[in-house]
Amino acid sequence: MKIKLLKSAIIAASIAVSGIANAGLISYNTLTEYLTATSATNLINFNNQPSSGPSIGSSYTESGLVFTGNLRAGNGNVGAQYADGYLMSTGNINIDLLPNTVSFAFELGAYYGNATTLTATAFTSSGANLQFVTGTSTTFGFAGFSATNGDYITSVVTSQTSTSNYDAIDDVRWSVGAAPPRPDMNVPEPSTFAIFALGIMGLASRRFKKQS
Repeated sequence: MKIKLLKSAIIAASIAVSGIANAGLISYNTLTEYLTATSATNLINFNNQPSSGPSIGSSYTESGLVFTGNLRAGNGNVGAQYADGYLMSTGNINIDLLPNTVSFAFELGAYYGNATTLTATAFTSSGANLQFVTGTSTTFGFAGFSATNGDYITSVVTSQTSTSNYDAIDDVRWSVGAAPPRPDMNVPEPSTFAIFALGIMGLASRRFKKQS
């Protein structure tokens, strides 16, 4: 009986500890907020793209990142927001990231400007995902993500509600390394776990003594 009670106490302590931390994603809606949190230095600005907007096929790779979709290049032609290079697609753009990517951000817009809602969705190695709505017009909106608790971002996908626009992206940023702990989560010290477990076992022992 005593062994069963002690086993139950240990299992309960383990469950309590394992429920405190879990992998996930944090989103950022401004470049300043993202750079302050991640210190990301990698950048793809697509300024090497031609201005005529030619088709570049179903896949484009730069700096190890792989962009897939019905892709076209762009450089200029549409207002101040599109004054330099960008990448666009007649449909979703899927971005496969480098191994151990802990943060990712970009600007996302709707080329042609028909009424729409733009969404960026990030996916992690643990299967978590987070959607972020960036805007509803031709102006670029910012979307940033960072992984937490040892997780990594593996891919990001764009989407929008209109089928009459191109998805357009620019100024892709990312960082690679060890994922930091989630900043809004207070993780107790190991000694706290030990005290908690001992407390449960003490209660189990008292109950055993009363029953005997």
